[in-house]
Amino acid sequence: MALCISPPTSIHTAYSPTTYSAIPILSTACANFKTNNAASHIYSTFRTLFTSHSMDRTFGLILLHRHFDLADDEMLVEYNGTSVPWKKAGIFEAKLQEQAWIVGKDGNVTPYEFVYAPREVVQVDWEDRKVVGFVKAFADCLERLGLEGVLGLCAYPGDDFQGRVEVTKGRANISLHPKDAMNEAGTYSADAAWFFAPPIIMFKCICKTDDAGNHTQHCDVT
Repeated sequence: MALCISPPTSIHTAYSPTTYSAIPILSTACANFKTNNAASHIYSTFRTLFTSHSMDRTFGLILLHRHFDLADDEMLVEYNGTSVPWKKAGIFEAKLQEQAWIVGKDGNVTPYEFVYAPREVVQVDWEDRKVVGFVKAFADCLERLGLEGVLGLCAYPGDDFQGRVEVTKGRANISLHPKDAMNEAGTYSADAAWFFAPPIIMFKCICKTDDAGNHTQHCDVT
């Protein structure tokens, strides 16, 4: 059963479970990141791109990777710091806010992670000329650097963002404050998200997996 969260606009493509399934697991995502020397472009090329388009308080840069598999009738939704698969949007559809996107070669954006926002849903205006211009420039940059399918966009977490640790237990991602997860085990780690607005540019996301294959995501000071 296909899920449709919002109708496509000029550059926006509706969510499909196959979109999420096509995203690589962390180890593969990290290998792609390293092979294409993506790290050398984060705080130079991409920082300049985000700030020059005044999008550093709208988007962050994310390493495209999936936490676990989803069924064809599922989507990943976060609520109160925990992300779990939802079978269908149903009556909550209007309260789902997109949180992460894949950007295709054609400049189209496709969401793959969501958050349940019962009080206020703030969606990106994908028809805004500034947003369209930025996404086009971002897509061109990905193609030029060979980073299509490696990097994508995520929602800006706010100026008060202090970092978090996401621990995957089964098919649930549980977000913790960094101070509450200082001893979280991880045998494999990699940077996974970056923000370029001055208030939080010192924070980045670091993803880890433990011996059992569980995925954790650490946000810490660079």
